[in-house]
Amino acid sequence: MRKYIFFLTVLLTISILFVCPVAISAEDTDKTTVIDAAGLFGNDIDDVKDAALALEDLGADVRVRTIKTYGNAGNLDLYEEQLERQSPSWLGQGGERKNNLIVIIIAMEERETGLYYGDYWGKLLEDKWLDIIDSMNHFFPGGNYADGVIVGLGEIQNLITHGSQTTTSSNGWVVPLGLILILCIVPGLLIFNRYRKNRSRQQAVRQKAILAKQGAASGINELNEKMQMLEIKVGVMAEKVTAEEARPLSEGMEKARESLDRCSVTYSELSHSAGDPTNPKLGEEQLKVIEPEYRKILDDLRQTRETINAVEKHISEIQASIEALPQREKEVNASIEQILAKQEELKNSGYKTDYANKLIDASRATLQQALDLSKKKQPAEAMTCADAALEQTKHIAETLEALPRKKLETKTAIPALAARIETVKDEINAGREIFNRLYMEYAESSWEPVRGNGTEAENRTDWAKDAYNEAVLAAKPEEQDWLKAMDMLEKGNNWLNEAELLVKSITELETNLKAAERDSLPEIDAAKADIKKAWDYINKYDDDIRDSLEDDLRAAEKKVEEALTELNKEKPDFFMVCRLAREANESADNILIQARNEHEAAERLRARAASAKRDATSKVSIAKEYIQNHRGVVKTKAKNSLAEAEDSLRLFYTVNDIEMKITLAEKAQKLAEAAYTQAKKDFNSSRATSTSSSWGTRNTGSSSSGSSGGGSSNWSSRSSGGSSSWSSGRSSGGSSSWGSGSRGGGSSGGGRSGGGSRGW
Repeated sequence: MRKYIFFLTVLLTISILFVCPVAISAEDTDKTTVIDAAGLFGNDIDDVKDAALALEDLGADVRVRTIKTYGNAGNLDLYEEQLERQSPSWLGQGGERKNNLIVIIIAMEERETGLYYGDYWGKLLEDKWLDIIDSMNHFFPGGNYADGVIVGLGEIQNLITHGSQTTTSSNGWVVPLGLILILCIVPGLLIFNRYRKNRSRQQAVRQKAILAKQGAASGINELNEKMQMLEIKVGVMAEKVTAEEARPLSEGMEKARESLDRCSVTYSELSHSAGDPTNPKLGEEQLKVIEPEYRKILDDLRQTRETINAVEKHISEIQASIEALPQREKEVNASIEQILAKQEELKNSGYKTDYANKLIDASRATLQQALDLSKKKQPAEAMTCADAALEQTKHIAETLEALPRKKLETKTAIPALAARIETVKDEINAGREIFNRLYMEYAESSWEPVRGNGTEAENRTDWAKDAYNEAVLAAKPEEQDWLKAMDMLEKGNNWLNEAELLVKSITELETNLKAAERDSLPEIDAAKADIKKAWDYINKYDDDIRDSLEDDLRAAEKKVEEALTELNKEKPDFFMVCRLAREANESADNILIQARNEHEAAERLRARAASAKRDATSKVSIAKEYIQNHRGVVKTKAKNSLAEAEDSLRLFYTVNDIEMKITLAEKAQKLAEAAYTQAKKDFNSSRATSTSSSWGTRNTGSSSSGSSGGGSSNWSSRSSGGSSSWSSGRSSGGSSSWGSGSRGGGSSGGGRSGGGSRGW
């Protein structure tokens, strides 16, 4: 009776918390259902949590813990007692273990598993807790910790379910009464909660739609005012410009007006129909449809605003041109007046400045063109011409200002050019001597690139002389054409620059030829050495390296032979010799790199194949042993997978292709894993169906004085351990290490209930 009242209370509490959620603080660590401190569950931790939650649905308060070691606690039972004292949610009001608590602890270093429970589960688990630990321990040596815990939780769940069904027959009126209460309270709470959530969601959607509508309304009003002002501005500007220049303004205005009218019509249709978000009859789905429609109006209004702004900007630019033209006219005329004054000043100083008159006339003509365009209502083109006239006057002023400096530079540059002409002539004569040496000592292909350089250098010296003569004439007192003189001097120096470069190429060629002659034999020797190094490596690891690299290496050897042949000629082309040797050397280096890569890749494949074989052999062995040990319950599917895995592994030893070996080994590994997984499922399925009968066949450990049950033994043995002398005052419990004999149950913790630990 008490048990079912407890179940009913838990169920009602869960229902109320589900439908009436409240703010709670974050759970303390001791309230967490599963804590995998030892990292045993890995990616399967969610499955463990699900199994624990399924047990909690039956009224249990479950805690699953994995630890690396219980350290100074002495044994797992004492560690659990310490953990209880540190965990308020594990204790009842009197400080004893909570009556519905179920705790599973796994100590990795000591290889022990503990199961502890409150007195509510005493009659159900007092004879079964060691069997449940054995069921879990069976999985742990193979590293299947999550599976073991899930199986243990499942067996406890089966026990609780089986016990509940037995007692229900004698207290049948309690459950119907609880169901009636639940059916009365829960639906009402669910309905209220759903109504509250729906109303809140609907209000949020309605608010978004109302804000969108308000934004659309204010946007339309704003743009209506801007359109009125724009029409006035376009009308005024149309009187100041030609029809062609006014057309873009009118077209932009019309585009904006049409867009604004569409937005206004759409808004009106929405607000005078079922699209009004303030209408209380509209539901959430209707409001969700309305809000995007107003958002679309807002998008269209944004584009309309951009069009209006673009037209206004164009109007401002035209107006700026109209207003700036008179000022630009004044600037051009003022600049011309300054030029005329400077011209008169230079003329009085003895300079000839008549050439500036044509430039001044050109500037005046450009300004007049700007004024004519303005009268024709073309302000933009007019402003462009006015700017050009101003730039022309600036250029004239700069030219006149530089005239005295040009005169001084000319007087200095004329004799400097004459001296330089003579220097370059001497350089050309020296270059002619160098070319003659090259002609006599080296192959024609070596000096062919500079053939004719001397002649071209002499031509440019002559052109520089002509430019010098013209500069001298322009600088005479009767001419005083200092600008022309400087221009001729600049041209003369440029001709001499080209002449020097032509001669320099001859001298540099001689230097390079001597270096090539010096380096040719060492280059050949280096290529030979690298080719030999590549051959040695290829011959050493010939099976791992493709034959085409040998062909490439022979081609490199052929280049070395060609280089030697050229070197033995009477007039070798040393550039060709060095080029062939370097190409052979680079080719040999690349071949060696490729050969090393291929050998190393083959080594990696062989290592991978060996690793795959080792893993496959191990997996096949594990699966085979497991299936043999449980052959009575393992079905055909697992056995067939194992047979296929063994076939793939046998075939591994018969093939020579390394990649095929890897494929076969990996296939064998996957098949073996599948066979092992399926075999475990078959075994677990058979245990689940036979739990009730098998529980009574195991021999459990003896309990200490006053205990309700518990004991311990090594995980590798299914026999139960006896109790030890240190147990007293505790209902049950015990522990042992995985590799040692069993240790008896019991603890000094008075008032606690059942359970204990066992090694595996």
